[in-house]
Amino acid sequence: MENPNYYRGIILHAYDADLVIFMIPAGDTTTIFPPSFGNSLNREVIGVVSKVDTGKDIEAPRRNLKLAGSY
Repeated sequence: MENPNYYRGIILHAYDADLVIFMIPAGDTTTIFPPSFGNSLNREVIGVVSKVDTGKDIEAPRRNLKLAGSY
């Protein structure tokens, strides 16, 4: 998804899903999701911070997931 050309494919496949999950690992300060991308999917979007057991920062990934339009 680092390539914007894949956004249309993600949106298309989201129509077949009941739920969309965005994942970002703990400690990651960057995001591959553009702002409000989850709003374009017309599905419930949940954000998940993975690798929380490593003790790395989880606030930056949580903030990025929220900006991407996930709950």
